[in-house]
Amino acid sequence: MTPEEAAQVLAKAACYDPMFSKPSPALANGWADAFTRYGIEVQDAMDAVAEHYVQSPDRVMPAHVIRLARKLRQERSDREGPEARAAREARIDAKIEAAQRRAEIDAPHREVEQARQEPRRQAAPWENHTGRRGLAPAFGAAW
Repeated sequence: MTPEEAAQVLAKAACYDPMFSKPSPALANGWADAFTRYGIEVQDAMDAVAEHYVQSPDRVMPAHVIRLARKLRQERSDREGPEARAAREARIDAKIEAAQRRAEIDAPHREVEQARQEPRRQAAPWENHTGRRGLAPAFGAAW
């Protein structure tokens, strides 16, 4: 889930709870990270927020949304037939394969970018400007 989508979930929570924190970029990033760990979809998160406030007067937290969204997803999965399940699993497999292909394509570019960002080695005090080792330059002797 993206931070923009998490901000939508936060906005929905604010609709139910007037004392809820104003959605900020940092808050949206944190919630998006929590939701991404469990593969929570936006609609499931929105439904979970509504379900939470129907069941509880407590302020919603990511753990509440994740628990309820997973429960809703499981109930939906239990109701689907074999054809719908096969189609859903095929979509998931296609997403995984696409992510693997992107990672393979991007790997050489990441290596080049990492090499660019690595700091260059500085000469040690005992090395002269030519890179040769020795103590002679330190004591003023000529080569």
